[in-house]
Amino acid sequence: MENHVIDTLSSKLGIRSHSVIRKAQEFMRLVEIRASSSTMAALNLTGSCKSVMCLELAAKSCDCTMEKKTAVKVAGVNKKVYDCGFKALESLLDLQPQLSIRAMAVQFGCTNAVGLAHDLLGQYEKSFRQKLTEARQQDMDFSRPLFQSVALYTACRRLKTKVDRTKLVEMSGVKKVEFDKLFTEMDKLGEKQTGTQKTATKRSKSFLEELEHSVQVEIEHKQAKLDTSADSDSGDYEAWKRKILEQAALAGAAS
Repeated sequence: MENHVIDTLSSKLGIRSHSVIRKAQEFMRLVEIRASSSTMAALNLTGSCKSVMCLELAAKSCDCTMEKKTAVKVAGVNKKVYDCGFKALESLLDLQPQLSIRAMAVQFGCTNAVGLAHDLLGQYEKSFRQKLTEARQQDMDFSRPLFQSVALYTACRRLKTKVDRTKLVEMSGVKKVEFDKLFTEMDKLGEKQTGTQKTATKRSKSFLEELEHSVQVEIEHKQAKLDTSADSDSGDYEAWKRKILEQAALAGAAS
């Protein structure tokens, strides 16, 4: 039945490649195994919609072109619903493109946030893995677009760097609610890291100030000693001078 639907829809979409059609049929079988009917209904992936998306994913994987506008029309849903469902199927079938933090940063013009984004993601991964069993840890993939995009967005927010949040949500492959939830968790780690950095900076500055102060005190102390020594030498000279003058006066009176 599903194969017949794929064959019918492929002709409507102008797809003639047998490899694309076979790939789409394979994707349909995987979707049936990995997702329940209730999940598909929640994503509005009913009727021919799911089949059209599998055909587009198959065409994409075979480097074949397919008109998006026509696909949305044949699927019988609006573009927003189609895009959301397409991303969900792409994730379900593990077909999401591998997006790195740096690649996205270059695309959005926020490369200054790359370092912090990697730090935040590393901290989040470490914190998250501590809560899981070893078996569950193997199932987690922090290279997924969701984690990469949220880490970059969080870093940009921390650094007050502008970035297109809407596009990052789209690239993450999840709904806005899920994106925001992960952002909140990473942002808390960012606050802790920023607080630690501020404390370290404050301590370092205090130490330098104390060192500078102690050096200044020592310089002033040595200068005072030099001044005292100079005053003492001047006093001895004046006493000697007075003594010589007095002796000369007495000698003159005697003669």
